[in-house]
Amino acid sequence: MFCENNFHISLWHEDLKRLHKLEYLEGVDVLLDLETEISEWEMKKLEELIEKAASFSQHGCKKTASKSGLGKESYPNSQYVLQEKKAIKELAFFMTRKKKKIMVTNAGRSYICKYIEGREKNILKNSGERIARIFEMGYYDTSVREACVQLESEIRKYVSSGSWGNNLVREYISKLRREEVFIESYVRNLGQELRTLFKFIRNDYMHNMVDTDRASALTIMYRVEKIKESFDRI
Repeated sequence: MFCENNFHISLWHEDLKRLHKLEYLEGVDVLLDLETEISEWEMKKLEELIEKAASFSQHGCKKTASKSGLGKESYPNSQYVLQEKKAIKELAFFMTRKKKKIMVTNAGRSYICKYIEGREKNILKNSGERIARIFEMGYYDTSVREACVQLESEIRKYVSSGSWGNNLVREYISKLRREEVFIESYVRNLGQELRTLFKFIRNDYMHNMVDTDRASALTIMYRVEKIKESFDRI
């Protein structure tokens, strides 16, 4: 269940499937990726995987088993849709294991680095002349620190508040909800990303001398840039 005080990660099925096929992720097992009837062996395999999956996992496949005669009680963790009085088993298409975390592979990291490098000019331009100059001088930790301060300052101006950290995030998200600028799913994701950025990045760079390379700094500044896009849509 979603809670504003907890940290959540949103993973869309379609994205997991695509990243799995590109070998950018590990910890995702694709099963029965065809729109055909599920065989008895496939159902048995699915049941075995479900037992090994984490309790919060969604799992299964994009298939129907309307002729199998299996009811909802056979797979209590699955999602079911009743259509024309037939038990339709419409599940997700991936499986996460209890002892196997979803992680980015080396190929995935390489893709991310190339993607960020390709956006370097835009990232520095959107960060402003001050931060861009600091970055080009090689003070990567300082450029990250300044980018976080700039973001926090812009949020304070928007909500007319002197708060900081989680309190500031709550005020910002509350105002977005009141003004109904975005759909709720976007607001939730934005709030999670802001809290994560402030707690694990902003605080670390504010209170420590962090040895940061160019690629890491660009990646963090890109995250800040994506958050700042919400201001352009207000």
